[in-house]
Amino acid sequence: MTDMRSFLGRDILSLKDFERDEFFQVFSVADELRHYAEKRRNGDLLTSKTLLTAFYQPSTRTRLATEAAMHRLGGHVLGFSDAKMTRAGDFYQESIKDTVHMLEYYGDVIAMRHFQQGAPPRRPNGRRCPSSTAGWVGRTPHPGAHGPLHDLEALRHA
Repeated sequence: MTDMRSFLGRDILSLKDFERDEFFQVFSVADELRHYAEKRRNGDLLTSKTLLTAFYQPSTRTRLATEAAMHRLGGHVLGFSDAKMTRAGDFYQESIKDTVHMLEYYGDVIAMRHFQQGAPPRRPNGRRCPSSTAGWVGRTPHPGAHGPLHDLEALRHA
């Protein structure tokens, strides 16, 4: 096995962002954390961390699963689930890039669900906060949607 890159500070916008061995690293960490979900226990692994959620599209399961996981591990969650309640959704039409730039000052990682392919944008050098996608584009899986990762995990245990 080769030396794996750290996930610390990395954007995860697509399954293409993973090397083959990194999938197994993710599965290994998931196995270590499984007891929090199965026993509905809370921990303190992420006590000093804040997840920012930016849901431009309605979502119940994805948003709640993302937020619940952060809470289970002791972290905090800030964000919005209705773009109409932000400058991104009103007549200002703030760009995704500007919204992400603003959000990164308030937390440690951003989870975004957006109807536009390519959202959130890749992080330029100097941006503080890594991002992950959490959504679909219309009826098509967003290239960053983590559904295929769940499918691989299910096959691993089949």
